[in-house]
Amino acid sequence: PALCGIPSTSVPGKGTDRQRESAKAPTSYDQAAAVAAIACATGAQAFAPSISLGVPGIAKGAHTSQAASLTNRPALISLGAHARGCGCGGCAATGRDAPLTGLRMMGPTEGRQAGRQLLASLQKEEVAELFKTWDVDNSGLLDEKELREAIKSKGVTMTENEFMLFSKELDANIDGYICEQDFADACMKIRRKYGEGTTTVFRKAKDSVLKRVAMDTDAWRESSRRYKRTVFEAKDWVKYRSSTRLVDTFLSTFNSGVLRALWFDILVVVSISSALLCWNHGVQDGWFLNAAKGTDVEAFVKSLPALTLPLSPFTLSAPSLGLLLVFRTNGAFQRFFEARALWGALINDSRTQVRRGLYYLDDPYDIEENARRTIAFARALKLHLRYDKDKEQVAYKEFRDLLGKTEAEKLLAATHRPCQAMADCTNFIRSRKLNPLAMQNFDKSFEQQSNIMGACERIFKTPLPLVYTRHTARFLTLWCVMLPFGLYNDFKGNIMILPVVAAIAAFQLGIEELGVQITEPFSVLPLENMCDGIENSCTEMVRRNTDKCVRDEVFYAGNDAKKLL
Repeated sequence: PALCGIPSTSVPGKGTDRQRESAKAPTSYDQAAAVAAIACATGAQAFAPSISLGVPGIAKGAHTSQAASLTNRPALISLGAHARGCGCGGCAATGRDAPLTGLRMMGPTEGRQAGRQLLASLQKEEVAELFKTWDVDNSGLLDEKELREAIKSKGVTMTENEFMLFSKELDANIDGYICEQDFADACMKIRRKYGEGTTTVFRKAKDSVLKRVAMDTDAWRESSRRYKRTVFEAKDWVKYRSSTRLVDTFLSTFNSGVLRALWFDILVVVSISSALLCWNHGVQDGWFLNAAKGTDVEAFVKSLPALTLPLSPFTLSAPSLGLLLVFRTNGAFQRFFEARALWGALINDSRTQVRRGLYYLDDPYDIEENARRTIAFARALKLHLRYDKDKEQVAYKEFRDLLGKTEAEKLLAATHRPCQAMADCTNFIRSRKLNPLAMQNFDKSFEQQSNIMGACERIFKTPLPLVYTRHTARFLTLWCVMLPFGLYNDFKGNIMILPVVAAIAAFQLGIEELGVQITEPFSVLPLENMCDGIENSCTEMVRRNTDKCVRDEVFYAGNDAKKLL
C-alpha cells in the first residue's frame, strides 16, 4: 500500500453510495488490484488476509467473510488478495499461491473475455429475459452469489480478479448491486465494443453516429454527477490553500469534466474555423480559381468573396453576453447555496428532535423509535429529491434495516414519502400522550421539517426561467460560432486561430455549463453523507444516554478541573 500511496484499510466498491463515499481509500478498482498484487508478491503477513471491497472501516487483515458478516448483505465485488502462507480456510481450500496475480489479471483475460462474448451475443429482446432468469430471488437486483452462479451455468469460469473486473463493467454506478437498467446498458456497450457481425443492435440502429455519441455523453454526464458530491476535511482545506494549486489545476485541464461534457460544442466551433480557413485560403490564394480555369464556372469562382467579419460586433456584444452569463451562474449558485443551507438546517433540527426525545420520553424503546423516525424522514427526503435508476431497490434495503420490512413497505408505497415519514413520526409522538408543553416543542420540530421539505421542493420543481436560460444559450452559441470570422483578419489566415478559438469557446461555454451543472443542486450535494451524519449523531445520542441511571444522574466537573470562580 505504501508504494501506491494509499492506506490499506478498505476498498470502496460495494454497498450504497453513502457507504462508498464514506470510505477513504483506495478509490478505484485499479488501486485495489495493485494493492492486492503487492501483498501477494511480497508475502506481507500483516497485509496477507485480504482486501474487502466496499466495507468501510474494516481493519487491516479482515477477511471477506468477516466483511460480509459486518454488512449483513452479500458483497457484489470482492477481491481476495491473500499472500502466501496466509493459512486461512479459504486459501487452504483453494490452494491459492499466486504471487503477482493481481497485476497480471488487470487486463482482459480468457474468463473475462468469455463473459463479454456471452453478453455480446445477446439480442435486445433477450437481455430482459436473461436478467429475470439470473435474478433468482426476484429482488430486481443481482448480487455476487447470483452473478457467479449465472456465469458458471453458462460454462464460463473466472478467477476472483476476473470476476471483480467483469462485475465493474456491469455495475455502472458502482453501488454493489446490478439493477436491470444497469445490466441492459452494459450489454449494449459490450455489444457495440466486442460484438461481431452486422446483426447487432447498434449496427441496426437508425440513429446517426453523432446522435449515439451525444447520448453516450449525456449518460456519462449524468452518471458522473455522483462524483461531484464533495465533502471537505481538514487535510482537504490544506490542499485547497496549497501554493501549487494554480499549477496543479491548470495541468489537470484536459481531465476536466466540463471539457468532456462540452467536447461536441467545441468540436463544432473548431470545425467551422477549419472550414473557414480552407475557404478563405482557396479564394485568396487562388486554389479555387486554378481548379476552375478553362471551365464554365471560372467567372463565378472569380466572384467568390472571402468570409470575414470586423471584430467590432464581438467587442460591442461581449459586455451584454458577460452580464447574461454572470446572472446565469449567480442564480444557479444561489439555488445551490440555499439547498445546502436547508439540509444544514435539517441536520440541526433532526438532532434537536432526538434531544427532545431524550428529555420528554421515559421509555428507552420510545427514545429509540423517535430517533428511527427522525432518520427515516431525512432519508425519505433524499429519496424524494433524487433520481437514480436503482434507487427503489437501494432505498428498500435502507428502510428495511431502519424500520423493518412492514414499515419500510408502508413508507415506500406512499406517493409522497417524506410526508408519510413525517406523519408516522407525528402519530408516534401523539400516541405517547405527552404533556402539552412537550407536544408543543415536538410540533416545532415537525413544522421546521415541513418548511425545509417545502423549500427543497420549490428549488427542485422550479428551474430558472427558461426564457432567460434559452436566450443566454442562443446568444452564447451564435457568438462562439461567429467568432472565427471576426478573428480571421487579425490572424491573417494563420492556423493558430484553431487552438485560440477552441480555448475561447471552451471557457465561454464552460461558464454556461457550470450554471447548468449546479442549477439542480440535489444530485451534486452529498446528501448521503448528510443522512449518514444525521444517523450517526442521533444514534450515538440515543446509545449513550438511554440508560436511566445515566439520565437521572447529576453531572459535575471533576475536582481536578480548572476553577472558573
